[in-house]
Amino acid sequence: MQFAAPVEDETIVALDQMKRSIRTAFCGVMQSTRLPPMAAMSLAATAVGLLYLEVAAAHRGDDQCPCDWEPRSAADLDALQTSLALAAKAASSG
Repeated sequence: MQFAAPVEDETIVALDQMKRSIRTAFCGVMQSTRLPPMAAMSLAATAVGLLYLEVAAAHRGDDQCPCDWEPRSAADLDALQTSLALAAKAASSG
C-alpha cells in the first residue's frame, strides 16, 4: 500500500523546482544582457508580481479556476513580500 507524501515533502520539491527555474532564467538574462545583477533581480521580482496578477485574474469572474482560491491583493502582496524578506534574511544570516 502506498501513502500520499506529506505536504512538507511536496512543498520542498516544489520550492527546489521553482528555484531551479528562476535561477536558469536569471542566469540566461545575465548571460544575454549587460544588466547588473540587481537590475536582473528587480526584473525577476516584477515577473513574480505580473505572474500573481495573471493567476489572480484566472481566479475571478465567470470562467474562473475551480480550486476555490480567492485572491486578496493586499494580503497576498504582504505574504509575497514577507516570503522574499525572510528568504533573503535567512540566506544572509546563515
